[in-house]
Amino acid sequence: MNRDEIQNLATLAAITLSDSHLEQFAQEFADILAYVRSLENYSGQDIPQVDISENRTYQLRADTAQSVFEEDVADAILKQAPRSENRYIQVQAVLTK
Repeated sequence: MNRDEIQNLATLAAITLSDSHLEQFAQEFADILAYVRSLENYSGQDIPQVDISENRTYQLRADTAQSVFEEDVADAILKQAPRSENRYIQVQAVLTK
């Protein structure tokens, strides 16, 4: 990845990076991508195969339907919210554009 691509990612993530950080991250991404490319040639032939088909049983809970819109559940959630209005949780804006 080059410096412009890193700047584009930073813009999308709504963060500001200095010129030195742009260069640093461009090099780090290039190193990561080079490593991933080197893995494309790895066949995995030297890793011993593991048999995981042993007789295993798992204890699972009963699958029962529950409504999350029941009044008591909604009230409990609203009580934990820092701010609410008209049965809606108020949150700080995250999108500015």
